[in-house]
Amino acid sequence: MPKNSLSYPKVCKRKDGKYYIDFKLNNKRYRLTLCIMDRNNLLKEIKNLDDGWTLIEHALARDFTFKNFNAALDFINRIGIESDNLNHHPKIINVYNKVRLELWSHDINSISSRDIDLAKLVDEVFRANF
Repeated sequence: MPKNSLSYPKVCKRKDGKYYIDFKLNNKRYRLTLCIMDRNNLLKEIKNLDDGWTLIEHALARDFTFKNFNAALDFINRIGIESDNLNHHPKIINVYNKVRLELWSHDINSISSRDIDLAKLVDEVFRANF
């Protein structure tokens, strides 16, 4: 394999049920564990979140309503700071006093444990401030 070459990555499943990507880069083998959640565990985790979270296609979504635009913007800014700290950014839709968050892991185009963690953080921010 020539220098700076990458083998075709394969998604594989371990005996414990977790998935990983197997590939070679510059003749060195790598195995990166993915954070894909199976549907049963995902549904269990969603039930532990505050009311309002729903599954839509490949994402976790929740709608929020605030007393006015400024409160909605304050919420967006707080979530923006927290999600930036996690390096995991939600899709945010804002219309006046309404905010919709959609969470999914873009690298796997699915919901991962990172999305559940961010949803829990969103719940905490909402409960503590609004």
